Amino acid sequence: MMLLLGAFHLLLWQGDIVFFYALLGFALLPLTRLSNKAALITGVILFLLPVLLYALKMHFMFLNYPAFLLFDTGDRLGWKLCGVNSNESYQAFMQHATLPDLLKGHLVDFFYRYGDLFFQSRIWKVLGIMLIGVVVGRSGSYKKLPGHKKLLYYIIAFGILIALPANYYAGRIYANKRQCLQRP
Repeated sequence: MMLLLGAFHLLLWQGDIVFFYALLGFALLPLTRLSNKAALITGVILFLLPVLLYALKMHFMFLNYPAFLLFDTGDRLGWKLCGVNSNESYQAFMQHATLPDLLKGHLVDFFYRYGDLFFQSRIWKVLGIMLIGVVVGRSGSYKKLPGHKKLLYYIIAFGILIALPANYYAGRIYANKRQCLQRP
């Protein structure tokens, strides 16, 4: 049901995330068979994997192939369905679009959106968060959080001292994505 709702919403708004979450839910199902310890370790590895992938994608362009393929498909479909061949012509097209034109435009946007999700390696990050959520839900540990204030403070400190600078670094890499996405 979530997949259908997300697909419908995707036609109305290209920034939809529900469809993406529903797709990842299917990938999550076999991982729920893991023990809590294995699921937690796997979830953390998946969550941290994009940091490594960002660095690798800067040096090994072939790792960006899924994103290139989706972007190229968006380019070809944009020309075929909407008669646009640049961001500027697409913006002009969408400003004067009728409802059927909007639907065509959002179909084209799907390929750019998912190309960007592949480029960001968001699949692994979100799947890792979902898997960690499965462990937290199964173990019932979320019910005990108020009694672990010290742990929460450590997590906050980790976020400020480690995660914030790491996200800044990842943001700088992402800001350079135009250079990285230059097709060879």
